[in-house]
Amino acid sequence: MGKEFELIRRITEKFSLNSFVHVGPGDDAAVLDIEGTSIAIATDMMVENVHFKTNWLTPIELGQRIVAQNFADIVAMSATPIAITACVSAPSNTEPTWFEALAVGMQAECDLVGASVVGGDLSTSKEITISVTALGLLSNSPVVRSGAGPDQVVALAGTLGYSAAGLACLQFGHSAPKKFVENFRVPKPPYHAGMASGTSATAMIDISDGLISDALHIASQSQVEIHLDAAAIAPEPELESLASALSQEALSWILNGGEEHSLLATFEAGRSLPEGFRPIGHTRAGTPGVYMGGILQEPNGFTHF
Repeated sequence: MGKEFELIRRITEKFSLNSFVHVGPGDDAAVLDIEGTSIAIATDMMVENVHFKTNWLTPIELGQRIVAQNFADIVAMSATPIAITACVSAPSNTEPTWFEALAVGMQAECDLVGASVVGGDLSTSKEITISVTALGLLSNSPVVRSGAGPDQVVALAGTLGYSAAGLACLQFGHSAPKKFVENFRVPKPPYHAGMASGTSATAMIDISDGLISDALHIASQSQVEIHLDAAAIAPEPELESLASALSQEALSWILNGGEEHSLLATFEAGRSLPEGFRPIGHTRAGTPGVYMGGILQEPNGFTHF
C-alpha cells in the first residue's frame, strides 16, 4: 500500500486508546462513545502546490472542497455531519477578503447537510494550508471497513474518474469540460446515500485515494477478495473522448484517480441497495485483494511518501 500507509501504521502504534474510543485510527473516521452518544471525528488538510494551486480554485471553492472531503469521511461511517473546526495558515500579505471568501465556501458546504462552523485557528506561512476537523453524529453502529463478508454485493454511490479527469484538464491548461473540472474543484460526495446506509451496509469507505486503493482497504481489513465488474465501471463515452484528446487512459482515471469522494460499500446479497448505490462487483472468500476480469489489481494512486 506504499510508504505513506506504513508510516501511518508506525505512528499510530505509538498511541494508546482510552475507554471512550469505539473506533480508533485506521478507518475513515474515529468514533467516540460519550455517555450514550456516538460521535464520529475526521480530519484532513490541503496544502498549496500539493493538493491545489491558487490559480485553479477560488477561495470559495477551496472552502467547499476541504469541507467536502472531511464530510465524505464522516458519512462513510454512516454518521450525519454536524460541525467543523478549521485551521488556516497563509502568507501574511493575504487579503482579508480571501479569508472571508474561504469562510463563505465552508459555510456553503456545511449548509448542504445542516452543519455549522464552530471554531478554528489562524496563522501565517509561506504557502496556504487549510486543515478541517469534522464531527458527525451516529444514530446506529458505525459502518467500518472491516465488516464485509464473502458473497456480498460491492456497490458504488457517486462518480468514478471525474476528479482525475478534471485534474488532467487543469494540468493541461484547460478549464473545460466543466462536468469534470468542476468535480475536481468542488467534489460532490453522495452525503445522503452514506447517511442512509447505516442499517444495511456491512462495510464502507470514502474513495479518496482511488477505487483500487480504497477497495483494497476494505478487502484487507475484512479479509475478503473484492471482484469488480469491468462492465459496471466502464468509462462513459465523454470520459473516453477526453482521455483520448489528452493522451491519457480513462480506465486509469476510474481505477486510480483520487479525490473523487464517492462511496464504496458492501451489502448482503439479495438486499435492496439504498438509493444512490449501484452494484459494481462482489466479494469472495480468499486471500485479500482486488480483482477485475480475474486479474489482481495493484493500487497506483497518489501517495505522499
